[in-house]
Amino acid sequence: MASMKAGRAAWVGRMHRAIEMELTDRFPCGRQPRISDRLRHAFAREADQELGGIDLETVLADETPFDAMSVAEKLAHLDQLGVLLLRDTLRDGESTKSRNRKVDAIARSLFETRYTRIKRGDKQRSPLDALIHALAMV
Repeated sequence: MASMKAGRAAWVGRMHRAIEMELTDRFPCGRQPRISDRLRHAFAREADQELGGIDLETVLADETPFDAMSVAEKLAHLDQLGVLLLRDTLRDGESTKSRNRKVDAIARSLFETRYTRIKRGDKQRSPLDALIHALAMV
């Protein structure tokens, strides 16, 4: 019972942050059973546009030690990595149209990272934020 209350409290907190970011104006009444093709294609299109042709191997090959990066650089790196992972997961046959835990986990983590960057002033909102919010079902 305690874990259910903690989970609900975390969800309410994410919803309040989403409302602050003007990604939604109300709390949703549940989650859809599948990820729509429209949402998948829109996310892939916006992610490709934002990343400008960078692929996952390029980001992973970056040899800069994580400890040597500033906080803003760490957040930017995590943001870029999250977008790439989510895009590749949605494109691969690994993720069926049904919602799965991997997509939910990546989208939620990415939503938190982008929210932190926006709140710090390191990044401005983009159309991709609303799509990540929809995928995270925050």
